[in-house]
Amino acid sequence: MGLGGWACPEKAFQAESARTGNYGMRMVGSFCHFEIHNVIPEIEDNQKYAMSYWLRNEESNGVAGNPYVPLFANVGETGLDNKFWVGTRYFDQGLAKWMEHVQMINTNESGNWDGYENLSMNFGLLKYDDSYAGGSHDIDDLNLVKFGHFDTAVHDMLVADAGLFENAETIVNTGGVVEIRDDAGDHKLYVNTSGEASGVTISIPVKAGAIRVGERYALSLDAQLINHDTLYAVDAATKVNFNVALSNGTDSIAGNGEGTTVGPNDSAIDIIITEEHGRSAAIDWSTEMMTLNITFTEANAEYYINNVRLIAIP
Repeated sequence: MGLGGWACPEKAFQAESARTGNYGMRMVGSFCHFEIHNVIPEIEDNQKYAMSYWLRNEESNGVAGNPYVPLFANVGETGLDNKFWVGTRYFDQGLAKWMEHVQMINTNESGNWDGYENLSMNFGLLKYDDSYAGGSHDIDDLNLVKFGHFDTAVHDMLVADAGLFENAETIVNTGGVVEIRDDAGDHKLYVNTSGEASGVTISIPVKAGAIRVGERYALSLDAQLINHDTLYAVDAATKVNFNVALSNGTDSIAGNGEGTTVGPNDSAIDIIITEEHGRSAAIDWSTEMMTLNITFTEANAEYYINNVRLIAIP
């Protein structure tokens, strides 16, 4: 593993930039480029990884204000895209608060890194801001968790495999049309948001005492926007987001990111939920009756949802 960096007007490892421990990293300016190489020396097949860091902005100006963070591969002569320009900026440009930015790697069939097995992965931290608006950012607590080998059936925190929709469960929802349907012999949850201005939320019960203070959870599910081509255009591959949270009915723990369907395809989606990052109140969740809430806000959308699993991860 190696660290490379260039072009940053002001950079430092300092105590003032630490979230935990003794030191964090400060980066200031409109153009900065740092890379950590071989974070994963060899990406495993049928595996999942969550790569994260914590960001605190002193200044974040303009649409390119937050750092651009790619996870990218050393592809050699494979002909694969190295994914350098498939990175993301954390969506919240808030100031003076720590925010966790999580990105996922999934090498299962239909996963976002399927086909990149046995290659190495690098982490980038960049500012590319042609507006020269500047910015000042603290970075700390980079973290990589491998969790695709966990047995989700054994460790599932949802009640009685409710996220598989195999037992004619009644799914609590806020409106629209929500029902279990047979799709080529596979039971899936059908959700239709037509006529619901605020979207549709479905709630799946979580086992008693499973959600605990300060823990991290990985949510996996398959989601398909089945009328994408009607809402948009054929072959448009439009990305449409939905939200997830754990809730006791009043307060909640929000996901660290959104779920996203791409075009009309059945998408394998992973979302990290952390109590420290997204809680609306300081509560002993283990004493609460909790549900997994999935909210679809796209108007007139029809979805299939399946294989919903929730597990605890390090």
